[in-house]
Amino acid sequence: MENNLRTPNELLSEISSLKKQLAVVKSDFAREINELKKRNKYQVHAEKEIFRKISNHTQDIYFELDLSWKILYISPSFERVFGFKQKDFINQELSSLFSFNKSQELKDFQKEMKSVGEKEAESKVVTKSGKEIWVYYYVRYIEHEGHNPSIVGIMYDITEKKKTEKDLAKREAVFESVMEASPDMITITDIDGKVLYTSDITWKLFGYKSLSEFIGRPLFDFIIPSEHERVRSSIQGMFEGRFTSGIFTAVRADGSTFPMEVN
Repeated sequence: MENNLRTPNELLSEISSLKKQLAVVKSDFAREINELKKRNKYQVHAEKEIFRKISNHTQDIYFELDLSWKILYISPSFERVFGFKQKDFINQELSSLFSFNKSQELKDFQKEMKSVGEKEAESKVVTKSGKEIWVYYYVRYIEHEGHNPSIVGIMYDITEKKKTEKDLAKREAVFESVMEASPDMITITDIDGKVLYTSDITWKLFGYKSLSEFIGRPLFDFIIPSEHERVRSSIQGMFEGRFTSGIFTAVRADGSTFPMEVN
C-alpha cells in the first residue's frame, strides 16, 4: 500500500506556501478596492461639480439639508428669490423661512422623511424684506455610505401662479353668478358637442332633477333625431367662425317636446 501521509516538515512548507498565496490575494484585493474607491470618489466629485455648475445657472433653488433643516448647500438663485446672501445662510435653518410651528412641523417632517422618503408641497415663506411669497418644494431623503443622511430638494417661486389661480377663481365665481342670473338657457360643450356646463334654468326647463344628469351627455340627446343633421351643420358653422342660429325641437326628460331658439 502506497503511503500518502506527509511529514511535519512537508505540512509546514505547504502551509507557508498557502500563507504567501493568501497574502498575494489580499494585497491584490486591497489594491482593487483602493482603485475602486478612488474611481468612485472621482465620479462623485465630478457629479457634484456638474450639479453645482447646473444649479449656478438656473432660476430654481437647489439645496441640501441635514435632518435638522440646516443648510449644507444652496444654489445662488436663493439670493435672487429670498434676498439673503448665499454664503450667509449656510448652516442656517431653512425652516426659519417657513410660516409654521417649527418645533412640531420639524418633528413631523423628520418622521415623514424617514418613513416615506420624499415630500412635495406648496408653502408660504418669508423673504429678507419680510415679504411673504409662495413656493413649491420637493425634497428627498438620501442615505450616504459612511456619512450622515441628508435631504436634497428643489424649490421655486409660484407667487404669480397663486395670484393667477386666485384671479381665475374670482372670475369663475362671477361667471357662474352671471350664468345663474340669466333668464336664458346657457350651455357650454366641448368640440364633440358633449355638455361641460349648463345653467340651472336649463336642466330644470328640460325636466331633469340635477345638473349631473346633464353633464357629459351629447347635445343630440336633447334634440329630436330628425333635426340632428341641422345641429351638426350649426356646430360646424360655429367652428368655421360663422354665426349660427335657428329654431330646434327640444326633448324633455319625460319625452315631451318644445320649440327652442339656439344661438
